[in-house]
Amino acid sequence: MVVLQRRRIALILLTAIMRKGAKMDIDEVLADLKETMRTFIDDVKLQRLSAQLLKRWYDAMVKEGFTDEQALQILCANPQLVKIN
Repeated sequence: MVVLQRRRIALILLTAIMRKGAKMDIDEVLADLKETMRTFIDDVKLQRLSAQLLKRWYDAMVKEGFTDEQALQILCANPQLVKIN
């Protein structure tokens, strides 16, 4: 996960530099990078929220008497239950 995040950050930085081309201003590149990183962090938070919601659905079904396998099958068959983006 950490390696993937580092690669994504490197790609973001490279993309920002390439957008600026020969007229590259480091302050503009850093501003672009900061905005992109904010978006990336928001995406990570959204993924965590989605995972938490999925876990709550699963726990509620098991508590109501579904088996582990039944709860997983229901969640896998209905991905819209946990889609928040």
